[in-house]
Amino acid sequence: MNRKKIQAHELALGAMCIALSCVLALIRITPMPQGGAITPVSMLPIMIFCYICGVKGLPGLIELIACLIRGALQFTIEPFFANFVQFSLDYILAFAALFLAGIFRDAKCKKTNTIMFGIILAILVKYILHVVSGIAFYAEYAPPGQNVLIYSLIYNWYVLAEGLLCIIVMLIPQLNKFVLDRRILTRGE
Repeated sequence: MNRKKIQAHELALGAMCIALSCVLALIRITPMPQGGAITPVSMLPIMIFCYICGVKGLPGLIELIACLIRGALQFTIEPFFANFVQFSLDYILAFAALFLAGIFRDAKCKKTNTIMFGIILAILVKYILHVVSGIAFYAEYAPPGQNVLIYSLIYNWYVLAEGLLCIIVMLIPQLNKFVLDRRILTRGE
C-alpha cells in the first residue's frame, strides 16, 4: 500500500513538472530561425523530477515516460517534421536524454552535489542529439562554404546556454536543499 502512495506522489510531481516545463518553454528569450530557443530553464523541472525519482525501477520508468511526454508536447508547441528520424532525434531522444539527470542520484559521493553531474550529462547528450539532427536535416541552412558540423555546433548553442542557466539556478541553496530533501523522501528514509 505504501508503494502505491509513492507512485501517486511521483505521478503528480511528474505532471506538475511537465506542465511547468511547458509553460517555461512558451517564454522564449532568444528564438532561433529554424526552430529552438533559449527559454528560462524549461528543461530544469523535468531534470529535477528525474533526479528526485532516480532511474531505477518503476519510478525510473515513470520519469522516462514524463520526458517522452514533454518531448511530444514540445512538438505541439513548435512543430517541425521533416521525417521520422528527425522527429526522433529532436523530440523523442533529445527529451528522453533529460532522464539522465537522475543517473547519479544514488552515487556514494558524500561531499559532492550529484545533481549537477546529472544535469551536465543530460544537457550534453541533448546537445549532441540536436547537433546530429542539424547535420542530417538542416544542412541546407548552412552558409555556403561552411562546414555543416561547425554550423550545427554553432546553431545549437542555445541548448548549452539554457543548460548553463539551469546549472546557475540549481546553485541557489534553497532550491538545491529542496531537491535533496525530496530525493530523501522518495526513498522512504
